[in-house]
Amino acid sequence: MYKILIVDDEYLERQALRMILEEIPSVEQVFEAENGLSALEVVKANTLDLVFMDIKMPKMDGLEASRLIRQEYPKLKIVILTAYADFELAQKAVKIHADDYLLKPSRPEKIEEALTLIEDKSANEVVDYMISFKRALFKGQLKDTRFCLKNLFKTDQDHMDDIELLKSILVTVQQASDFFGITLDEKSKQDLQAVKLQGMRMKDYLTLIDLLLDKIFHQVIEKKLGSYDREIDYALNFIEYHLTGLCTLECVADYMNISPHYFSKLFKNEVGENFIQYITNRKMEIASEKLIATKDPIVSIAFDLGFNEANYFSKVFKKSTGYSPSEFREVHIHKAKQEKILLPNVKFKCNKLQT
Repeated sequence: MYKILIVDDEYLERQALRMILEEIPSVEQVFEAENGLSALEVVKANTLDLVFMDIKMPKMDGLEASRLIRQEYPKLKIVILTAYADFELAQKAVKIHADDYLLKPSRPEKIEEALTLIEDKSANEVVDYMISFKRALFKGQLKDTRFCLKNLFKTDQDHMDDIELLKSILVTVQQASDFFGITLDEKSKQDLQAVKLQGMRMKDYLTLIDLLLDKIFHQVIEKKLGSYDREIDYALNFIEYHLTGLCTLECVADYMNISPHYFSKLFKNEVGENFIQYITNRKMEIASEKLIATKDPIVSIAFDLGFNEANYFSKVFKKSTGYSPSEFREVHIHKAKQEKILLPNVKFKCNKLQT
């Protein structure tokens, strides 16, 4: 049974949220606070499971209150309540590592969905990656978003057929577009509506996710909507988005509105390697993933990563990994086969011990 705190200076907003929460069987008690200072007192006096925190409030706003709560009670879940009009404040809210973000007014099903944060998810990699995916997406971090998305379908093969997981991802993507104030085109809206009405093939879902993320990150990066702790992260995000196209030091420096010479020194100091090394290493990381996860021809992978010649790509790859692309793929195919052979033996031994 859960104990929940609602923090909002608007009485009607608190009552509307209370009514929704009190209809949920797993909610035992609902507390209220009208500002950040009052919220801190309630948190100190009670053992809570989750806090719904508004941003704009008198005496102490939700950002400062959340920061202080996070310091003293790191395991207490915090869901930020925000509106598109509060976009700049919402960006700051991202930095305090809130567990979730809801746009006001929130529908009952979204409130109930937020309660799943309370459960102990430490053993559930899929849910952990889903939370990390949402955090990265709302921060506008392209590399981390892609990493979490990839791992959502890598942790457990059973989830490759989990349509509900895919729908949840698509809903999160839609929430992110609202969060950043990005208006999706009519085709995207129709596609999202179709998801709610009927199932689609796995391939269709994955394609739609890629398209929607591309549309969101195009605007997030071009308009610098992301919320980053370091200035260089704007550049790293830009590089990640344009990695397979024309991505020169000069064009990234222009994006950052600084001289190429200064950007080159800044990049080396902040990242720890020079610009060309970073670009090459990222391309080789992506190439390695593609060689393991797909059956795409080596020449196609080379072209996808912006190499005009497959032979040159192979030389760069071998210098980076010690293997040619074909050798690298063969080694990992052999390794995967060995793991499949060993796995049944391990299961047999475990069963034998149990009998």
